[in-house]
Amino acid sequence: MARWWGFFRSALRGAIGGVLAGALIAALFAQSAANATPRGVDPEHAAVYAGERFGCVQLAQPRDFITFDRAVINDDYCDCLDGSDEPGTSACANGHFFCENRGGAKSAVIPSSFVNDGVCDCCDGSDEYEGRVACENRCAAEAAEARGEVERRIEMLRSA
Repeated sequence: MARWWGFFRSALRGAIGGVLAGALIAALFAQSAANATPRGVDPEHAAVYAGERFGCVQLAQPRDFITFDRAVINDDYCDCLDGSDEPGTSACANGHFFCENRGGAKSAVIPSSFVNDGVCDCCDGSDEYEGRVACENRCAAEAAEARGEVERRIEMLRSA
């Protein structure tokens, strides 16, 4: 009986420790996610999305004065008339998606209707995050091409 009790006590201690560790990890992840800039947001506008509450960016309509819980951001439902609650989905017809374009190319803004439409509009493929298409990161090649074009124009101006 003592042997069984010792095993049970060890297993219980391990299970409680595992649950507590899991809860701690989940809490840390939730806090990190709450502070993260949502997908599709220009880093220059990240402050608008900070905090636990969110208000629509353009306050043009009376409905836009409502504030929402952060959970409405990128939930695939257009709550704000200006589309600012859906920067990373195609839910709002008038929204915008920020392409960071990691890899050397200049960042860009595309209509949010282009998000997850099966076409790789951002050179880093960040607009196709659902995985329906595999986007090759072509940012370095685009940046090199743009640099080459600038160098050709400079050379033309020098020789003129």
